[in-house]
Amino acid sequence: MKKIKQILAVALLFSVQLFFAQQLQESLDWINSKRIEGFDYFSTGLSQDPENRLQITSDKIRIESKDATKYTWFDWNTINDMRVNDEVEGKYVLYIVSNYIYEGLPLYIGIHFKSKDLRTRFSNAVEHIAKLKGGKGLIYNNYDTSKSSAVIWLRARGIDIFEGDNKLRLEITEDRIRKYYLKSTESISINWRDVKEIKSELYEKNKKYKHVTIVGPTDAAGNLTTISFYIYQGMADEYVKALNSLAYKNGAQLVKEDLF
Repeated sequence: MKKIKQILAVALLFSVQLFFAQQLQESLDWINSKRIEGFDYFSTGLSQDPENRLQITSDKIRIESKDATKYTWFDWNTINDMRVNDEVEGKYVLYIVSNYIYEGLPLYIGIHFKSKDLRTRFSNAVEHIAKLKGGKGLIYNNYDTSKSSAVIWLRARGIDIFEGDNKLRLEITEDRIRKYYLKSTESISINWRDVKEIKSELYEKNKKYKHVTIVGPTDAAGNLTTISFYIYQGMADEYVKALNSLAYKNGAQLVKEDLF
C-alpha cells in the first residue's frame, strides 16, 4: 500500500509539472505572437526606437538596441507592477516594471500598442507568466496596508519622478526619505516621523507634472527642511497618499489644514 501511495504521489507531481509547463509554453507562445503588434519598444536604458528588439524567453523578458550594445532585461518573477499611459493619441503604452533597482530606479520595459484591448490582454498574459514563474504578484494600490507595502509601491513609482539633468532620485525606506542626485553630491533627508505636511500642486510650466513638497522639521536657527520634486500628474495624487501613509504610520504629527 505504501509503495502504491508513493507511485501515485510521483504521478501526481509529474502531472502538475506537465500542466505547469504546458500553461507556461502556451502563454509564451501567445505573447510571442502578439508582441509583433507592439511597437517603439523602450526601457530604463533605451529611448523609443522602432528598431529596438523585444525578446521573450521562459526565463526573462529583454529589450535591446539594433546593434545589441544597449539592453535591459529582468526575470519574470521580479515583475511587480504594470502601468499604462494613454497620453499620446494612438499609442497605448504599457510599462512592465521590475522590483530590481538600478541606479535608484526600478528597471522597466515599455511597449506601445495600437489598441487598449490588446494592451490589457498582453498585460494579463505577462502577469500570468510572472505568477507561474514564482512572482509575488502585482502591487496595485496596496500602499496603505503596511510600511513595507508603501515602500515597495513608492519605489515602483520612481519612474514617474522628473529626474532632470542631474538625475534626481528619491531613496525611500520605512524610516525616512532622501533626495539625492546621481550627478551631484547634494543630498537632503527627512525622517517620516518629522514630516509636518505633504502637498502637491499643478506645475504651470509643464502641466504633465505636479510639484510635490514634503515639509519637515524646523531647526534651532529657524530653517525649514523641505524636499521638493516633480511627478507625472496622473500618478501624483496616489503618490502623495502613499507618502502620507508612511508619515502617519511613523507617528508624524501633520499640521491640521483647517486649524485657522
